[in-house]
Amino acid sequence: MFQFKYKSFSPIWLLIALLIPLAGFTQMQQARINHIPAIKATAGQDIQIEATLQGASERPSLAYIFYKPPDKSTFKPAEMFIEGDHLTGVIPGTDVTKVGIEYYLEVQFGSGDKLVFPLGAPQMGRPFSLTVKPKEVGNVTDPAVVVLSPDPGAEVEGDDVLIALTLMQHVRAMKPENLRLELNGVDVTSSAMISEEIITLSIEKLRPGNHSISLFEEIGNKQRRIVGWGFSVAKIEAEDKAIRRGLPFNGTLAAKYSHEDISSKVRDVTILDGDIRGLIGSSLKWKGKFHVTSLEDKNLQSQNRFLGQLNWGNLTLKGGDSQPRFSQFSMWGVRQRGFEMNYHGFAFNLDVASGSLLKAIEGEVTDTTTVIVVDALGDTLKTQGDPTVDSTRVDSTFKFGTFNRKLLAVRAGFPLSDAVTFSFNMMKAKDDVESIDYGTGPKDNLVLGGDLNIKSANKRFEFNTEVGISLYNSDISGGAMSQAEQIESMIVVNQFFEPLPTDSAILDPSVGRATLMNKVMSELVASSMAFETSVKMNYLKNELKLGYKSIGRSFKSLGSPGVQTDIKGFSISDRMRLFNNRVYINFGFDNFDDNVNDRAETTVNKQTVSGGMSFYTPPALPNISFNTRMYNRKNDAEILYVVLPDGSLDSTGNPVEDLTTSYDFAVDQAFNYMSMDHNAAVSYSNSESEDKRNPDQTSDLNTLTFRLSSQMGQQLQTSVAYSLTGQTSQNGANVVDYNAISSTARYTILPKMLWLSGGLNMTFASGGLDVDLGGVTILDTTAANAALTAGYTLDFNRIDLSTGLDFTLNKHHEFGLSFSKVFHSDDGYVEVHTYNADADLDGVFDTPGWSSEQTPNKDSDTFIEQDDMVVRLRYTFKF
Repeated sequence: MFQFKYKSFSPIWLLIALLIPLAGFTQMQQARINHIPAIKATAGQDIQIEATLQGASERPSLAYIFYKPPDKSTFKPAEMFIEGDHLTGVIPGTDVTKVGIEYYLEVQFGSGDKLVFPLGAPQMGRPFSLTVKPKEVGNVTDPAVVVLSPDPGAEVEGDDVLIALTLMQHVRAMKPENLRLELNGVDVTSSAMISEEIITLSIEKLRPGNHSISLFEEIGNKQRRIVGWGFSVAKIEAEDKAIRRGLPFNGTLAAKYSHEDISSKVRDVTILDGDIRGLIGSSLKWKGKFHVTSLEDKNLQSQNRFLGQLNWGNLTLKGGDSQPRFSQFSMWGVRQRGFEMNYHGFAFNLDVASGSLLKAIEGEVTDTTTVIVVDALGDTLKTQGDPTVDSTRVDSTFKFGTFNRKLLAVRAGFPLSDAVTFSFNMMKAKDDVESIDYGTGPKDNLVLGGDLNIKSANKRFEFNTEVGISLYNSDISGGAMSQAEQIESMIVVNQFFEPLPTDSAILDPSVGRATLMNKVMSELVASSMAFETSVKMNYLKNELKLGYKSIGRSFKSLGSPGVQTDIKGFSISDRMRLFNNRVYINFGFDNFDDNVNDRAETTVNKQTVSGGMSFYTPPALPNISFNTRMYNRKNDAEILYVVLPDGSLDSTGNPVEDLTTSYDFAVDQAFNYMSMDHNAAVSYSNSESEDKRNPDQTSDLNTLTFRLSSQMGQQLQTSVAYSLTGQTSQNGANVVDYNAISSTARYTILPKMLWLSGGLNMTFASGGLDVDLGGVTILDTTAANAALTAGYTLDFNRIDLSTGLDFTLNKHHEFGLSFSKVFHSDDGYVEVHTYNADADLDGVFDTPGWSSEQTPNKDSDTFIEQDDMVVRLRYTFKF
């Protein structure tokens, strides 16, 4: 167990200091996701993502983290939990590799609206980008020291970890007082047993994940690292813990209640979470998870989640809500409710998922309008029902619902050898037209494809290729594809079949059947085909990857929404390891075109050049990373001017020529100060976009992010995060500064029993848009006054204060109470300029010119009161 000396420092003062008012940002009158981006990550470890939803007029239905490595084409969705306006989710460690991670957030509402952050991601806006630290950065050895445990690179259990080294005094004499032992960059010498022959350190509990050990020796007036290595602690499955304790099962049940007043809407919410695991016999593992909430609503997609799972050898069976990941072109992480089976054996692999992607949500008639019509004489207005009415009409307003979307996905794999595997993929998704009365645009989608994987025994060489073709019908209300008797009626007669252009010659009835079928299949293959291939080579400390892909504009998979379509081209990237894997240099070049199927008049070429360096230093020094990126879009369109009949000019053509240059810099350092272990990380990113064809679209974006996490044993844990964003656009007319600061602290009142926690998030935004109307002229001097919206001003503050108390009665029972309150003020406004004409309609002469009027945001009809308040209670039972 670690021992700390507090001296005269009292941690309660740091707790109080971290809860002082701080500043942050959001935009009040517009729904927005507020998120301070992560700065760093470690390969194999989960990345926790938190965000808040602000200014939304309706409750979100679903929220996702979409993420992928930079060298992949398709984003994976990870569903987030929604509690009030707070969103939490995890990028699983199994997908966090040393290549890096890109991610963005998406929130979906019952109305069908979506919010994305960063704005425009992933195509129009760059996703957040993370540099990932490798699991191991190389071992340092000295012949005078022998490592006994843990072995370098080994995976151990986290209970009672023993760190042991033998000192070979006959090789070189070493004095114990000159040695210093560090664990994860923290000096633990005082907790270790150091003699002339051996060094030992026993730790009762060590968190899952990667850990590093370093031994330093003072030689002269300098300290030198003589031994260093890494190991990892495995996550212990709950059923394995149960076996150790002689129990047939193990798990956790949590009951939660909250009273919320958010955006002037009051509600009471109850949630029941459960995670139970066990073992039957010696080889059959089972587990169940569930999340039941009173927020379940017939007008929203399912908020409740259930999952039951059985594992027996190579076979896994799942029932409930799962996220199958079979193929990036067919089924890739979308939540489905139903059945899933996975069998990975020696002779073949088989993955099957069957269920529903969407539940049925009934639409309704929201209004029947009373129509005003004209009588037979044509000169008197009457209402419907009047006996003199010449004609009648009834107008109804519909709120359309969501059809039940059924799913069947299959992936069959055949290992041809230890190095070669071929797989066949199929995904069928179809809306049940009869599931609701009021709906529009029911969909039908079939994706077929296959992939081939070849890799060497040592995984230094890997070849992957995948192909898919999609049949997609955007409206099967007149008949589904499967109901067609012949292929031409399936594709041609139904005008909603996606690949066919509306002006296609294949719709000509005079064309013969053979010619018709040839044109149909040509359109289908060209527009609905997806193909991607890549080669990875890991030789001579280089990780080289070459790739090519071509995805038609009409390719559509309802099981893989993250596929970017209408793109073809190649990419090349390399990652070099230098200086005992302490320095990584990366380079990348992409060259892609849109207009894959020649449907548009011009083709936009997109080129990206990227590069960077990462330095993973010994624990006493900071880790540093620098990356830069140039993204260029260009086409060859020309502007053609046409003289209209009235003599004015009109233009056609949309030339594109813009360049976005960005770079980001990040540094993190672990250190010990005032008897506390700290980890500080700072990042800065800059993005400048220059549009040579439209200077008004030129913009500049700067973001500074800082995170500091601190820990004093088990007594005090604190975290502070700060983000400053400045954005300039529209030739400098639109300037906005955003700030965000988050501060949390947790203090132990009674060891292992009672904790006090607190948090403070304050938000702030300033700036706005100012339009110069000096050159605007009103030509009609006899008309009434004219009004133009000239700009807006952002000026608001938001303070989110929270506090909580956690109490552990014993190892089975835990209780929690928390309270949060939001205070805000908004002094922003919209500015309207009015032009006074020479003469009003009443004949009174006015002096011509402009006048201004400011309308405060809080006087707007769309203003949402944000003085929110939430009280939460929690009880957890562990067994």
